[in-house]
Amino acid sequence: MDTKPQADELERLEAINRELCQKIVDLEAEIERKHKAVEGFMAENEALKEELGGGRRGTASDEGGQVDELTARVERWRKSINGAK
Repeated sequence: MDTKPQADELERLEAINRELCQKIVDLEAEIERKHKAVEGFMAENEALKEELGGGRRGTASDEGGQVDELTARVERWRKSINGAK
């Protein structure tokens, strides 16, 4: 008679263990997605720094094109972050 409560307790603990293991796996996957998003952002940031820091200042029309390009890059970065969530 004593074995049934022990078996129930063992099953309950195993279920809790499985649930916790699944949460760990899910968190590791989320961390990896966020890590990749941060790496993408850092690469984009370095490219922007290089682009903005190098060369001469362009004309007003050149700067307008650069603003459009920067806006597009920021939008791509935002999409990559939103996709990582």
